[in-house]
Amino acid sequence: MRYLSLDSSEFRELLNFKKGSFLIYLLLSSILILISYIISERILSDEIGISTLYIVLFIAISSSVIFIYSNRGYFLDLIKKEKKVFKGVLSSKAVRGKNEKAYYVFNMDGNSFIVDKEIYENCEVGNIVEFHISPFTKYLFKVEKVSEAA
Repeated sequence: MRYLSLDSSEFRELLNFKKGSFLIYLLLSSILILISYIISERILSDEIGISTLYIVLFIAISSSVIFIYSNRGYFLDLIKKEKKVFKGVLSSKAVRGKNEKAYYVFNMDGNSFIVDKEIYENCEVGNIVEFHISPFTKYLFKVEKVSEAA
């Protein structure tokens, strides 16, 4: 195993990997903040002395901390801009699941990698392959078949 720097296309691919979940998070947190503002504005009276802005700010900061903590591996991948490269002999391959829900698994030196159907069909047991993955989220960038002479 060795570490390499991500090139620009791999970095963009990693950035786009969680774009949908970020947009959903922003939408849901905005709705939560808006609802909490409306509810706290109606419930709290002026006599209590707690501003609704502080409550909404506390909820926003709390949800941001939870979001960052739950995605810390992804953020570390973006900050470090590195990938792991595993090189070895493909020891086994298997299909798990049935029909549309099937997924394809390669095993190499005790490590399991989920690949797509095209890669699964192109590689055979005994081939020397390289797996390029992100260190924390284990996002698979590519699988390369290495020639025996190299």
